[in-house]
Amino acid sequence: MKGSLKEVSELAPPLSMAQIEQALTEIRHKAGDVVASVLAKGAEDRAAVRSTLLEQVHEICLHYLQNLCRQRMYQHKVQEARHHNELLEQQLQLLMALAGELVPPDGPEGQPGAAGWEAQEAVKEQIHQLLRLCRERSGGGTPGSMTAAAVASKAGVVERTPPPPPAPAADDGREIEPGRVVLEVNLLGGFRVVENGVPVKRWPKGKGKQILKYLLIHRHGPVPKEVLMEVFWPGQEVTNARNNLNVAIYGIRRAFRKVRPGFFHIIFQNGAYQLNPEIHVWVDAEAFMDTVREGRQLEAQGRREAAMALYRKAIDLYYGGDLLPEDAYEDWASELREEYRRVYLDLLNRLGAHYLAVGDIESCQQVSHKLVAAEHCEEAAHERLMRCYVALGQRHLALRQFKLCEESLRRELGLAPCERIRKLYEEIRRREEAAVLRGAAAG
Repeated sequence: MKGSLKEVSELAPPLSMAQIEQALTEIRHKAGDVVASVLAKGAEDRAAVRSTLLEQVHEICLHYLQNLCRQRMYQHKVQEARHHNELLEQQLQLLMALAGELVPPDGPEGQPGAAGWEAQEAVKEQIHQLLRLCRERSGGGTPGSMTAAAVASKAGVVERTPPPPPAPAADDGREIEPGRVVLEVNLLGGFRVVENGVPVKRWPKGKGKQILKYLLIHRHGPVPKEVLMEVFWPGQEVTNARNNLNVAIYGIRRAFRKVRPGFFHIIFQNGAYQLNPEIHVWVDAEAFMDTVREGRQLEAQGRREAAMALYRKAIDLYYGGDLLPEDAYEDWASELREEYRRVYLDLLNRLGAHYLAVGDIESCQQVSHKLVAAEHCEEAAHERLMRCYVALGQRHLALRQFKLCEESLRRELGLAPCERIRKLYEEIRRREEAAVLRGAAAG
């Protein structure tokens, strides 16, 4: 028998697609030989056949363990590379901020003038172009994504991809003037705030960080202080709740003050709090929903391809994961999280059905795998994967996909697959058995 426990511990290089196909072909041939031997031999040889089967199972298990070891090694390497890149990115942002302070004071009142700002922006643009070129040549995607993201996706690691920066324009289309505050906010997959390229990290303890998230989500209008007191300190005496709110707001302002002294990010007017309207804000969750709405409008107009392109863009924005997963026990966030998650799953379903209808098997597999990973019991995604495998001539994988669907439904919901999928499974199984028998007879 080939393989040993010692070999399992040795992490060899990953197999190529050609090697995997060759291994699968050999396994199919061996399975055909075993079936042929069962048909050709009498009952007295069943013990030998059983021994042969067990030997093949043992060998496959050893190969599985080897691949599992490789996968874990690559996951560790990807996480390590990601952490290193984050540290380098932080250092780069700090250096760029320092460069801004060293611009010659050739403007009025000792402030950087036009020439100084132009020089600074030119250097920044050169740095961004260099980073973009590095990402493109290393297989990276859109600007702002990390090179390790593609590797992590293939290794099964959920990798957080920073979103593209907000467009450098004011709300009225004017170019953002120097000194304007620009916030990039991630709510999907985890909370992250970057102000003018510098991450804000030292948040206050207590409810301050949660209140900032709430104000960001409801940033298009003032939020009365009574609403914040009821959401975050329900049932407390009014005086205590108001004092707690004052302390929390002070903590938020103090956290931002470390990045930009002398500027109030949170303002209080007419008994309500809101973000300072002078701030230009980009929020990934908001961009996600805006893109979805635009795509649905196009789909309703019959412009299906254009709608699907926007759905793909929205899914890219959702790449980090669900809304504010760290606030799992906050009621105000839970409802929104479920709403965003339902929209995300619906997009994957729409894209999967579209790709299968137009015959794009590879894309259908990709989005269907994402859907199954996010919702194990989504029968439509399992069914599409089964049909994709059949289209590729991989009926054994289609049968395995049905078993995964069946196990997920039974484990999580106590249900069995629907009749439509069961009929598809039986049809594929009959074809696979017929093909195996034909191969055994031909051999």
